[in-house]
Amino acid sequence: MIAVPRRSVLAGMGLTLPASVAAAQCGLSPAAQVIRLWPKGVPGAPSLLPTERYTPRGTDPRDRVVTGVADPTLSVYRPAQPNGAALVVAQGGGYVRIAQTGSVPDYFTRNGYTVFELLYRLPTDGWAAGPEAPLQDVQRAVRVVRAHAARWGVDPARVGVLGFSAGGHVASGAATRFATRTYGASDVLDGAEALSARPDFAVLVCPVITMQTGRAHGGSRRALVGETPTAAVLDRTSNERHVTAETPPTFLVHAADDPTVPVENSIGMFQAMRDAKARPELHVFQEGGHGLGVRIKPELPVSAWPELMLGWAGRNGFSAPRAA
Repeated sequence: MIAVPRRSVLAGMGLTLPASVAAAQCGLSPAAQVIRLWPKGVPGAPSLLPTERYTPRGTDPRDRVVTGVADPTLSVYRPAQPNGAALVVAQGGGYVRIAQTGSVPDYFTRNGYTVFELLYRLPTDGWAAGPEAPLQDVQRAVRVVRAHAARWGVDPARVGVLGFSAGGHVASGAATRFATRTYGASDVLDGAEALSARPDFAVLVCPVITMQTGRAHGGSRRALVGETPTAAVLDRTSNERHVTAETPPTFLVHAADDPTVPVENSIGMFQAMRDAKARPELHVFQEGGHGLGVRIKPELPVSAWPELMLGWAGRNGFSAPRAA
């Protein structure tokens, strides 16, 4: 286990250290700029902050498992040919870790997206907000991207969220609970708080959606709400219960044979959006298992999901169609 140095995080909005220096200190690609979400200090911090640690998962330093997130950040990856759209990416890990992989920002930056990879807090680390801590972070992330869109060359009306597994719960929370005020403007004191936290679109990949008995992913549920949650807590953290007509257009993909997160999570989200007359698109594949990243065995039909998502985004005006 390797502790991430506290100096690895930029002191303000990405202006204090050169991006290459900050990224190198974080063990990230020099292409990434790292910015703090909470420059005044993270709201509801415990008296003893968790120790931020990561474990490498391969030769790419961006392939790592992160635990003990003490200072949530966005790692910014800018494309050579931007299409004007932004993606706030939340990778998974059952709410006890975040399993990051560099292939995700690489794929989407190659296709013109400016990627903001979110390192969100884990609810088991003693934050006062408890299960709302990751939601605070993703709401703040959407606002920060929108507030500084001109700096990064993105359209503030084309800010999406992308979540995998437990990160899909973070992203679907952003898509359904954007009107819920989870922190005060005094926590940050900047212009971002006047802006909407609603994403313009959402992409949910083998996502955790519900906390309801029988359909929840057991590990994520225990980490988020504990062993004996009340009915009110389960309702508040089951994102399909908060779908409205204002829920942004959403692309869902899941494998029917997923042994970790039941496919009913995506089906339930799709049905709730249909009932609310929102705009979902759902792809369920016969096989593929869990952890549907962008590097999947090419012989499996599920490997087409990234291309399907790009086509969906282009048709719906969230990005320019992929260049030939």
